[in-house]
Amino acid sequence: MKLRRVIQSLGTSIALGLVYFLVSLFQVWNTGRSDDRQPVDAIVVLGAAQYDGRPSPQLQARLDHALKLWNLNLASYIVVTGGKQVGDRFTEAAAARKFFESKGVASELILEENTGTTTYASLLAVSQVVSDQKITSVVIVSDPFHQLR
Repeated sequence: MKLRRVIQSLGTSIALGLVYFLVSLFQVWNTGRSDDRQPVDAIVVLGAAQYDGRPSPQLQARLDHALKLWNLNLASYIVVTGGKQVGDRFTEAAAARKFFESKGVASELILEENTGTTTYASLLAVSQVVSDQKITSVVIVSDPFHQLR
């Protein structure tokens, strides 16, 4: 009798965990499908890992998407974000800046926040950067798993 109750409880816990996982997966998938393409003052690209100045695949995907938005003339500025980890020679923002400059984006149109080591810290610093430039509207480029955080 007691073993039966334990097995039922375990089964219920597993079922609830699976439902939670599937709902979370759906939310990530659904969020990742949204793309609010509308004119804004700036495109903010959230940082991700870089390797000695080369964007990681995750950062590269963000940069590629931001470049598509830029090429649609949806913004006047690109704001790149991200500091560096101990031992890094480059910041995430510097790697992103280098990418955009290599694609022909004028240096003066790329604003840089290079101190944040967390999303929260980067966004706080970005608020000051955009305020200084009188930027009032932005679109944030990230990836689906990051957007829901």
